[in-house]
Amino acid sequence: MGVNSVFIKLGLFGGAGVDFRAMGRAAGKKAVRILQGVSASEIPIEDAWGYAIVFNLARAKMLDIQVPPDILGAAREVYNFIPGISRDKESTVFIVQSYGSGIGCGALIENGMMEMLKRSGYMDGKIRFLHFYMETERKYLSREEIEERGKLALQEIYKADPDIVVVLDDNAIEFVMLDLVGTRYPVLFGGMNVSPEYYNKKKLFMKTRQRPDFNVTGVTEEPFYEKTFKLMKYILPKATNVVFLCPASTQFLRLMGMEFEQYLRLHPELYPLHVKAFEYVTTFKRYKELIKQYDQDKEIDIIAYDDSKLVFGECKWKDNVDSEKICKELIEKIQYVDVPNNLKNHKKELWIFAKSFKSKIDQFEDYEVKCFDLSDLEKTYK
Repeated sequence: MGVNSVFIKLGLFGGAGVDFRAMGRAAGKKAVRILQGVSASEIPIEDAWGYAIVFNLARAKMLDIQVPPDILGAAREVYNFIPGISRDKESTVFIVQSYGSGIGCGALIENGMMEMLKRSGYMDGKIRFLHFYMETERKYLSREEIEERGKLALQEIYKADPDIVVVLDDNAIEFVMLDLVGTRYPVLFGGMNVSPEYYNKKKLFMKTRQRPDFNVTGVTEEPFYEKTFKLMKYILPKATNVVFLCPASTQFLRLMGMEFEQYLRLHPELYPLHVKAFEYVTTFKRYKELIKQYDQDKEIDIIAYDDSKLVFGECKWKDNVDSEKICKELIEKIQYVDVPNNLKNHKKELWIFAKSFKSKIDQFEDYEVKCFDLSDLEKTYK
């Protein structure tokens, strides 16, 4: 599942994500107000207007998941592949995209903003758009390179002397917007994944979200984690546990994960699934390793108990079974078992069933072990 429609289009299964076009329209409304003479300091900073349910049916098919028809019918997007206002003066809007042309959330936000400007009569030849693409999705990846791209964007902004500066996504927000705080340029942001309060600590640009009182306003992109979890539980009602994999190649992505982790710990009752682990991933290699690790079979063949014992058992019906190896694997699986409180103090034993063993053991780490081979079973049933 994902909380970003762009990632779902690229191959994630689905989720409840920010409606980027709606975000763009919200940003467009703010741009219209600035062009009409309203100070950015008087325009509230808002969360995104709404969310969009998005699915990738190609991924659903690979995962053998059937999306309920009522949920599919409510989806905004379904993918199946991996009167004008006259103005005497031409206005200039300078747009800084964190990524390349047409790439990522910023492109969708810009489309929505253009839609709202057109609807409000500002696309009649009386407005000029300039762009700077930071290209930080693939080409410029290190913090030093991203910072240098921000400086180049600022140079182009000062040269163009625009009426509005629009910054889209977090790299442009951190390395361009913050440097423009207090200047004469109204700044409008979109696609802010991390809370505005985080950036406000780095450089003060708002007194409150409702009344910023500086030259900056915008629309955040704080993800709809809660709705995505509820959607996942609706589609997969038997699911109980999830692992949160957070890309951490850039600071703002890591901060997104940390903010969610903190919020989840404060409000676990809002989430119908238990997050077993948070993993912060910086390389694709590590991502594949974690997928392989968490995708392993955690099933235990036998779990039984009486008044004093709690038994975990495995059946490996073949010859020359390595009992120590099976014990090690079984102990790893046990950590995923939600043992009821009334059984936690029971004595724990490992039982292994096989045709034959390389060698039988009666103890492994803190567990008593019982190995039953074919001869033991024959004696039992004689």
